Amino acid sequence: MNFADGSLDELKAQFVRNGADQLGQIARLLEVLEQNPAETDQFLLLRRCFYNLANLSGTLGLARITSISQMAGQLCNALLKDAAPVKGVDLSEWHRLLEALRVEFAEEFLTISLARQEEKSADSSLEDFRILVIGEDKQTGTMLSHLLEKEELRIHEVRTRKEAMSALAHHLPDGIILDACLPDGMGYELVEYVRNLPNGDQPVIIMISALDGFLDKVEAIRCGADGYYEKPVDWEAFMRRFTGLLARNKPIQARILAVESDYEQAAFLQALLEPVGYQVLICSNPQFFELVLAAFRPDLILMDAALPGITGYELVRYLRQSHQYAMLPVLFLAEQKQQTGRLESARAGGDDFLAKPVDPELLLALIGVRLERMQLLKSQMERDSLTRLLNHTSFFEKARSVVETKKRNPLKTAALIITDMDQFSVINDRYSHLAGDRVLTAFANFLRKRLRQSDILARYGGEEFALIVTDLSRQDAVRLTMRLMEEFSIMEHRAPDGSVFNVTFSAGLAMLEADITDLEDWKQAAITALREASASGRKQLQYAEAGCCFTGQSFEARA
Repeated sequence: MNFADGSLDELKAQFVRNGADQLGQIARLLEVLEQNPAETDQFLLLRRCFYNLANLSGTLGLARITSISQMAGQLCNALLKDAAPVKGVDLSEWHRLLEALRVEFAEEFLTISLARQEEKSADSSLEDFRILVIGEDKQTGTMLSHLLEKEELRIHEVRTRKEAMSALAHHLPDGIILDACLPDGMGYELVEYVRNLPNGDQPVIIMISALDGFLDKVEAIRCGADGYYEKPVDWEAFMRRFTGLLARNKPIQARILAVESDYEQAAFLQALLEPVGYQVLICSNPQFFELVLAAFRPDLILMDAALPGITGYELVRYLRQSHQYAMLPVLFLAEQKQQTGRLESARAGGDDFLAKPVDPELLLALIGVRLERMQLLKSQMERDSLTRLLNHTSFFEKARSVVETKKRNPLKTAALIITDMDQFSVINDRYSHLAGDRVLTAFANFLRKRLRQSDILARYGGEEFALIVTDLSRQDAVRLTMRLMEEFSIMEHRAPDGSVFNVTFSAGLAMLEADITDLEDWKQAAITALREASASGRKQLQYAEAGCCFTGQSFEARA
């Protein structure tokens, strides 16, 4: 390998991309040895392949691939030293190591691809939505501040039309909420002013008014408002409408997996889709498809119909066998007649078919429509209506994927943490169920802010929440949970009567480890730990194994 041809990172990426070919050669050699163990030339070639992999991966700093390849090569050396024939047990061990290499190559492929995406998006990250609230009604302003801050939307409040125009001269916000009647003029005129500004068609504008006449509503539509709500406002319906409109205007950060073996076509798809805001991952070898699918979790797949060694139609038929991917949108791209391609696509379970060369405008339109429908469906099916976290069912669908990843890669770590609010019924009885709902919403937002986007959060049921944190050791997962317990315990919550109170929670934690073989065992371990924690008092953490009990900021090992 010539290091003058490029940087170490580029050479590493090239090595990983070509890994499937090298592993394929090893697989073919093993097939020959299975048929004829006495094939000395093939055995020596197998040994050379393993050591070539070890040497190259070692040079590039790929320690796991180096270690596995060396183990396989050392097994070859042991047979040569003893002049022993190849046996079934040797072939089984080589196959096991070959599968481990496939997993490592797929992990490296995904890591390199995602790292490149992060570099591309580092300078173009989106800020939170900025909302301009206009009006002098203090009660409405207070409610809007509470609701918008709960959604983590940055707001700026002004009272008059003049103050609003001054604010608009500096910056055009993502959303505007205004009263129809302002101290120095009508809100309708201000809406017309905004719509006539450069890019004035972009902000979401909602009007709120005590005026309930039909002509007032018509006037709101005429001036360009996106919605009109009468006082007293149905705030739940208002927020659902307002956040929905904001989300529609926000560039979609959807993940698109393109299974495409042709380099030029893959480059075309990236050049077309990434500037629009999509995350695009290219899977050029179908051998990596299952692993990349589980790790990347795409929102849509672009599938090349003609792939090396397998057709895209066969891959999608395999995909549709899994309940987890039954609704995942798949668009086929193929160099064949339109009618034939549509038939094959429909039979395989595809959602649409485009003949190559693909029309860029049509492809973007189809992707946008499919993603919009899927996101709406997923939001309704997967999310808890109060906290907007995953619901119980969708959480454990994602947890099942974590378990499968662990089976493929035993080095992966994951912790399941199930929490329960301490004495939550007392909060409902003393401060009202509205206060209880606010606590649950506050806890959901608290978790969102303190955990990574890669972590999985859900409302497990009632006042119980569940989260999965990955790539942390047992000790780090415990420290994280203890820190969350401590930080949430000092947060203040306000009851409808103005009184302030604090809430604590207890938790059960279970690591996904060798003695936990499936999702049900993992879930039951965390639930059992939670029950023991709750029975021990308030603000308790119980770890599911080894008789370890964590209590607040302390740790004690029980005999």
